[in-house]
Amino acid sequence: MPSNMNALLIAWAISLIIVVGGTVYLQLSYDNTAHTEDEITAENSLEASPDLKADKSSDDHSDGGETTNNTPHDITDPATEDQPISTANNNADVQSQPPAPEEPGTPSSINSIDVSLLEETRAGKLPIIAADGRQPSLFYASPVKADEQLPRIAIIITDIGRRSRQTQRAFDTLPPNVTIAFSPYGTNLDKWSNIARQKGHESLLMIPMESTNSAQNDAGPLALLAANNSRQNLNLLRSSLARTQGYVGVINHMGSRFTALSDALNPILKEFENRGLLFVDSRATQFSRAASMSRALNIPTAISNSYIDDQPNQSSISTELNKLEGRARTLGAAVGIIHAYPISINAITEWASGLEARGYQLVPISQVVDRQPLSR
Repeated sequence: MPSNMNALLIAWAISLIIVVGGTVYLQLSYDNTAHTEDEITAENSLEASPDLKADKSSDDHSDGGETTNNTPHDITDPATEDQPISTANNNADVQSQPPAPEEPGTPSSINSIDVSLLEETRAGKLPIIAADGRQPSLFYASPVKADEQLPRIAIIITDIGRRSRQTQRAFDTLPPNVTIAFSPYGTNLDKWSNIARQKGHESLLMIPMESTNSAQNDAGPLALLAANNSRQNLNLLRSSLARTQGYVGVINHMGSRFTALSDALNPILKEFENRGLLFVDSRATQFSRAASMSRALNIPTAISNSYIDDQPNQSSISTELNKLEGRARTLGAAVGIIHAYPISINAITEWASGLEARGYQLVPISQVVDRQPLSR
């Protein structure tokens, strides 16, 4: 009897161990399976939703419209969550030596931001001549060499940075030797400026100036005004200059009134000289004194010969481009200005593809300075 009892107890204990062990095994198996499925679900969600990704370098291609507010330092794009890239904190985008010149026509990136070419001011970071004499007009110039035998044509595309979609289209489509002119009213300018240099585009900064009919042609809150004293205009100028970095020079935006006034122009041009910038006179008026005064100060100077797309249709653009070629053939160098219209971007891209075969070359703006005669 005791022996039967012991056998029964042993059998009961073994059964208990089997039941408990099986339960634990099943529980552990379920937990491991559930954990794996949760991980897969999370990974799939991360791939499916761009908002969950931690890629902060992605570009927003939405069209944010034009910035027309009266707060020039507000650089938040209403159409994008991208924030401007701080060049001061971008160590990978800082260099001190220019690259060696390349063969004619070879695309190449342009120098990254060099902090020794920047001055910290109340307005922000401003371009300046480095202690060793290096100037932004040369340091941020394209290393591509021009062919000395061919007439030179520079194309400047203006108002870059004001519309995200048009800006991206310009960078995706235009040849590297097209010069980019950034609007101080644009958004994400540091980001776009970095992209411009990486793609080999020289860049300018547009400086708004008062027009003769300011009621209809308002140059915005940063415009230099004839009624201001020189200190007021210099403060406005520096606010524009601080909007981004890495440009070779400046171009006047509007200014049919301001560029005809020597007294108003003089301190502004001296500021360009002291900061090592080149200057492009957009010729907003035939009475502009800007180019002649700039040359007198030994500022590297270029002059616009044509607003190519004042009539934004294919026929008119083609006519203006033909005229520009004629000026380049006669004078050795010519400059044309276009807007960031899709029809203009497409027209310039197509025109440039056959330019060399016609005996001309497309060059950055730095390779046209001081090669044009002053208008009489």
